[in-house]
Amino acid sequence: MNYSEELANVIKDYLDEKDMLYDFNDKLGRFRFRMSLEGRIKDISHIIFVKSNLYLVYAIAPLGVDPEDKKAMSEMAEFICRANYGLNIGNFEMDFYDGEIRFKICVDCDNTTPTREILCNSIFCPAAMYEIYGSGILDVIIGKRSPKEAVEKCEEAADDNPGDFSDEPQEDDRDFTDDSDKTIKLT
Repeated sequence: MNYSEELANVIKDYLDEKDMLYDFNDKLGRFRFRMSLEGRIKDISHIIFVKSNLYLVYAIAPLGVDPEDKKAMSEMAEFICRANYGLNIGNFEMDFYDGEIRFKICVDCDNTTPTREILCNSIFCPAAMYEIYGSGILDVIIGKRSPKEAVEKCEEAADDNPGDFSDEPQEDDRDFTDDSDKTIKLT
């Protein structure tokens, strides 16, 4: 076991407090669950990897870019770079092998235990980012907007309507777990 049981238990307690249904692999220190969204992307898969002194939160979109379409891959890479430039917490990533799009947050817990606020921010921030940037991701995939236009439209809409990204799970989040066996490649 190469992860902190104490840190895993803090995350478990938080997810239980929020009535979230999740799977936990105690050999890998990995949580998996799904979260419903309000935007054009309707749900995302969450994977939380617990390490010895940190945890990584991945939110994976249920769609991706065709890796054989070099123009689409290039445009999504540009979109992601433009979106990431203004982000304070976390970042979007794209796998150039299979076109998977995900949002990642890393929380350093060296000599500290994450507070409820830190857990809330790290677990719910990816959902907020998909609600802000999801329409742009789709617009770029289908060729409706250039990456620059798509990011500008997403950020303009976010500025006009900042929304309330609370840590209250949607009803669907409590009733659905991800039973896929998708593996995140960590390098």
